[in-house]
Amino acid sequence: MLVLGNIKKVFVGGLMLGSLALTGCLTDDDGEEEETPPKQELVSSKNVTVGAQANNDLGSFIDLDTYTVLKQGAAEAASGTIDLIFAYSGTANSSSIYSPHAAKAGIAGGLGLDIAQDLATANTTELRTVDASKFDAVTTVAGLDSLYDAGVAASPEGRLTLSNGFAFGAKTTGGKIVGMKITSVTTSTTGQAVIAAKAKW
Repeated sequence: MLVLGNIKKVFVGGLMLGSLALTGCLTDDDGEEEETPPKQELVSSKNVTVGAQANNDLGSFIDLDTYTVLKQGAAEAASGTIDLIFAYSGTANSSSIYSPHAAKAGIAGGLGLDIAQDLATANTTELRTVDASKFDAVTTVAGLDSLYDAGVAASPEGRLTLSNGFAFGAKTTGGKIVGMKITSVTTSTTGQAVIAAKAKW
């Protein structure tokens, strides 16, 4: 960085011949110019409440790009925007999060969810379990990316079974990474869950 120093006047035999401006760069102790570190992009937090397939008061479909919940009719009309489906899994005996493709096609030869069958587009959303103990401390996009990169891919692919305090991440078809944590969940076909999320929205 260029720094303007003092202006010095030059005299010879009592006459002022001109002035001299001294300039220089700010350097560190090794004599190299210091660089300002890049500004970290921050994530923000949002919460949603979702309902399982027989819960008619709440939607089961999540658009991660806006982090909004849609009911079935609206989700079918905008199926290309749906990234996650919350539902009760009879085979896993658990409330679960599904990739739309897995929800529609079924897992390991099983039947798909009834609520997913009329989705014209069933996105394949990448799901990973992440370290719940580190989720609360995440404040930047870089931190969220690191948490997600260290996560474990969903097994079976396309479904995660949920419990209180469980943390996971998902990547949308557009490449956005969203980190989520279950703050409360009830397990039944009429159950519901509150999901806290962090992302760059």
